[in-house]
Amino acid sequence: MKYLSDCLFLFIWILYAPVESTSHGLRRHCDLSTPVCLRKLVQDVVPFFVNGIPERGISSLDPLTVENLNIVLSGGIAIDIHEGFTRGLRKCHVDSARNIDGTHYEVKLSCNLLIKGKYKSKGQLLMFAIDAEGDSTIKCKDLKMTATFELVPITKSDGKQYMKIQDFNSTHDFEGKVNFHLTNLFPGNPEMSEFVLKFLNENWRLVVEEFGGPFIEFGVKSVLNNVERIFDQIPALELAQMFIN
Repeated sequence: MKYLSDCLFLFIWILYAPVESTSHGLRRHCDLSTPVCLRKLVQDVVPFFVNGIPERGISSLDPLTVENLNIVLSGGIAIDIHEGFTRGLRKCHVDSARNIDGTHYEVKLSCNLLIKGKYKSKGQLLMFAIDAEGDSTIKCKDLKMTATFELVPITKSDGKQYMKIQDFNSTHDFEGKVNFHLTNLFPGNPEMSEFVLKFLNENWRLVVEEFGGPFIEFGVKSVLNNVERIFDQIPALELAQMFIN
């Protein structure tokens, strides 16, 4: 058990310690115990996890492609999103990062996201009966997300140490404005379509609080899947070396 703890500490120390080249080699000058240090280094590795590793079959998440997403939301409204994508994950800002108790961590991020695609929807959207399909563009400004998780080492059959995420939980809050642009909400009735679209934008917080959760969960699961696949495929010390080379 002590060996596992030592391996975890070594991985975290290498991963989160900034490296400066000197004539005598590498000098680390970041104190992992400080939230300021941890926040800066988590910010540095966000693009790595978002970019993925295509040669290992781990796709980029910026843009995050949405081939076919089917969701039934509150009130029974069914929404099908296809030929879509989300941009902005690579530029998410790490607001804070802290070690909770040795292996447990908390990370808070702010993201500005652009979501585009074709939609098909049928059901009750608040007070409106919808049966339509068209193009959709959604802009989310200052989306706040908080993730807590445990990072633990495991030994695989090759005898090497790998990292594993456990006890992952996330919450979100729409602090900035969300803007909707949806075409053809009421086929053949552009005036009604414009009226409902205006209502959605004027009451954006009501809309996202009622219906936004499943879409955020889809994005979070996509990011988590990338991180887990990277951890599963690359030994801990090899992964750590990738951050300092």
